Amino acid sequence: MTAIKYTVLFGYYLGLLPGLIVKFASPMIAYTMAAIMALFAFVGLGWIAENETGSTAEWIIMMILLFIGAMSGAVATVASIVTAVKNFPKQSAWLIVVILIAYYKIAPYFEFSTRSAFFSEASLLWYFAGYGLFMFVVFMAAAFLVKEVTIDKMVAAAAAQFDGPGLLLFVLLEALCLGAFYVVALVYEQWLYGAIIFYVFALLNFLMLGVTTKLIIDQVKSGKISLTAKVDEHNDKSFVSMLGEPKYICLLLATFLVVGVCQTYNFNIFQIAFSYQKQGQVDHIVDTFWISEMGARFGGGLLAYLLRNQINGYLFAVAAAITGAVGFGISLLGEPVGASFIFTSCILVAAGPKNFGLNWGLIVFLNVCGITLFGELFDWIYEKQGDGTDKCPGQTCIFVQFIVFGILCIIAAFLCFFAYTKDKPSEQPAKPKKEKEKPKKSLEERGRSKEKKKNSKPSDKPSKSKAKSQ
Repeated sequence: MTAIKYTVLFGYYLGLLPGLIVKFASPMIAYTMAAIMALFAFVGLGWIAENETGSTAEWIIMMILLFIGAMSGAVATVASIVTAVKNFPKQSAWLIVVILIAYYKIAPYFEFSTRSAFFSEASLLWYFAGYGLFMFVVFMAAAFLVKEVTIDKMVAAAAAQFDGPGLLLFVLLEALCLGAFYVVALVYEQWLYGAIIFYVFALLNFLMLGVTTKLIIDQVKSGKISLTAKVDEHNDKSFVSMLGEPKYICLLLATFLVVGVCQTYNFNIFQIAFSYQKQGQVDHIVDTFWISEMGARFGGGLLAYLLRNQINGYLFAVAAAITGAVGFGISLLGEPVGASFIFTSCILVAAGPKNFGLNWGLIVFLNVCGITLFGELFDWIYEKQGDGTDKCPGQTCIFVQFIVFGILCIIAAFLCFFAYTKDKPSEQPAKPKKEKEKPKKSLEERGRSKEKKKNSKPSDKPSKSKAKSQ
């Protein structure tokens, strides 16, 4: 199981390769590659699951197919995020990242709820083949529908003034869906209704797109929106130049530490629950971890967006790291993993969307490296504290790990603060400019102007027309 876990993790989070594919290929090519990889991987996995012999060659092929299937999802994810960010103005970057990373996080539950509701009795061959075909159709549809668009400056100016409220509607809809799914499916385990919530949510997203488009058109027609307003352009920094910036390196190290140690808590929850003698509550702990993470994404994302002109994004990254330190300090998790979108948003705003695929890829790759490293560290200390097995009763079995992880989160907070001190105001979202008031004349000047008008007399010289008539 450990080999399968790390194969899928590195396949999905080896983001540099998908980042390169998206950078040098069009969205159509990237989605087409993802579609072919998904179909090939899942049909192959279904065949192996149905005709398992247990041979070494079969195990190697299964690992390769798992890696390819996970990589297909990574390519599609990076293509979706990069294309969406490029098509929206700079100030919308925060909300775009919040919305898309939340989708990316909830995706596994979409598959699980559908399988539990409709295909629990299906053979693995037909289930995997059907799932691969479904992914193929979805990715191929994206290949023809999702495009980078260049819009007229006047339309961009109008959209820039309305895209914030429009995106907030999508955030609200997504939050309602997640809340309903958590209560119905995760708490009460009604997977059929959970799956229906997902399908209704997908339909409502398309309806919401039509509603927001009509609202923008109506606002433009009404003349209430300026078509000449200045649109804040995205930054454009190369991947190599970003690697030479101290603040970027600090954020990369911080996300490596924060996401690495906090996801280790999630992946090692069975051992932690055993130490607390709470084995029967593992599922509830995992579900609580998930909803708290999603809450941090939405709550932190909205706060960062609404205060983007007042509070530097790097300070939110500091807060995320401190939250993790406090959580481990009280032997609970004050879930900063959901706030990890802050690291991504800061880098997106600073570097721009052109090389965002590579920057995002490096972030998620460091995340999985952190998860692997700190997961192994957790297991090693856990075995030393116990009898050498994977079960160690008593809170002392996890005490050392929590102290170490809390210290690492504090180090991450210092790294984020150092990055904040190196940040240039020009790389943050531009603050709206206020119109300058014309300086009022002093009383003395007003008095002089009145006097001047009083003393001014009509000219004694006759005009040319009068002279002619005389």
